[in-house]
Amino acid sequence: MLRGADVVVAHNADFDMRMLAKEGIRIPKSKIRDTMKIAKKKGVYGGKDGKVSLKEMKKHFGIRSRDRAHSAFGNAWVTYMGYMKMI
Repeated sequence: MLRGADVVVAHNADFDMRMLAKEGIRIPKSKIRDTMKIAKKKGVYGGKDGKVSLKEMKKHFGIRSRDRAHSAFGNAWVTYMGYMKMI
């Protein structure tokens, strides 16, 4: 599935990498791009806890999505579009 991928883009990658590790999937840190951390560095408002949510990133970048919040496709779309706007 991830073989040959140049990078893996995730929002809150620490959480995702812990879940993948439980399944025996390990990804080198050098290949991980965390949109939550990138967005924070780019000045996207991170709420009271300082963590930038997908909803905040969506609003900041004007990302449109027909999928409901917290659906797999909706989250993947916002993560992808946010990453593309930040690189």
